[in-house]
Amino acid sequence: MEASLISFLDADKKIIDWEVTLGNLNRIGTERGYTNNNYRASVLRIIQVYQPHLNYLYRDIQNANEIATSLLESQLKLDKRMIYRNQVNELVRKPNEDLTQVMSNLKSLGKLIYPNPDQDSNLHQLMIKGLISFTHDDLAIQLKSSIDLVLPPKRYSL
Repeated sequence: MEASLISFLDADKKIIDWEVTLGNLNRIGTERGYTNNNYRASVLRIIQVYQPHLNYLYRDIQNANEIATSLLESQLKLDKRMIYRNQVNELVRKPNEDLTQVMSNLKSLGKLIYPNPDQDSNLHQLMIKGLISFTHDDLAIQLKSSIDLVLPPKRYSL
């Protein structure tokens, strides 16, 4: 059951987003009337399965809130946006992969990097850069030329 609650920050599923994961667990736990022991057992199961190297730190702590607070504090300085930017930089369009699929992945990551509506121009720039970079070379040159006629190059500079 806990597996469906887990949110990861990376495609390799190595970095758990504890803020989202614990929020999901809290929501489900509230609906189901979880006790401290239920929450503790759930969090410890997640740790044992996905981050066993942390198990020794938390196995003897009895208070679920203390475990949750520690996990959240461990990610206070984690720059989620940088993780998402790195994932954007690693995106590639594989041969025979549909352009819409890779663009959809880019848009999803872009929305994580630029979540606020006032950052829509940044998201649009990212999508234009992605479209050009995921297009075959000959077509990409023509596409960039067409976009340059409509938008100033500095708005989406590569």
